[in-house]
Amino acid sequence: MRFKFLSAVVFVATTLSVPATASADTLFGLVLAASPACPAVEKSATFNYTNCLGAFIGNDSPENLSAALNSFDQGPFSFQGKSDEPVGGLNNPFKFDPAGQTGGLLEFVSAPAGPFVIILKSSTAFSMYYFLNENAAESVMFDMKGTALNKKGDVQQLSHASLYLRKGDMNVVPEPSTYALMATGMIGLVGFARRRRQA
Repeated sequence: MRFKFLSAVVFVATTLSVPATASADTLFGLVLAASPACPAVEKSATFNYTNCLGAFIGNDSPENLSAALNSFDQGPFSFQGKSDEPVGGLNNPFKFDPAGQTGGLLEFVSAPAGPFVIILKSSTAFSMYYFLNENAAESVMFDMKGTALNKKGDVQQLSHASLYLRKGDMNVVPEPSTYALMATGMIGLVGFARRRRQA
């Protein structure tokens, strides 16, 4: 009996003496990284973002991001694809994959017609950059300084970039080559219809 009582006292004392671990800060249900903060990337003529969120720890799964994305002025936003999908495929809105770089160019297959969000993902974290996009940008520069640093403070490389467009702006501005392709198709259809009539 005495042994059980002493065991209970020791257990309670041990439990009370262990400090509670601090829970990580969250924003829109996403876990914030201790550092860096996304504004570490200074706005410039080549990376003229309007607002940013992050860095966040973990994966940028589209189903977990809607609250954060929709917090930007011009939401809601819809996932359009990411840079690590096959280049030229339906799920890659970029002309090439800049994975492995700490900064560089993200060039769109078709210029977004309205506001958009670019998510930059490293192996362990991601940040969101919102662009008002008043001039239908055909490309933006990116910089991983506001997404992930290693223990030495070195900037981590891009794993992939994701593009989100405002739902009302799902149509994008076609490139001149797209117009040329459409014109060629129309000329072909007119010629085909004319031959059928003559036959």
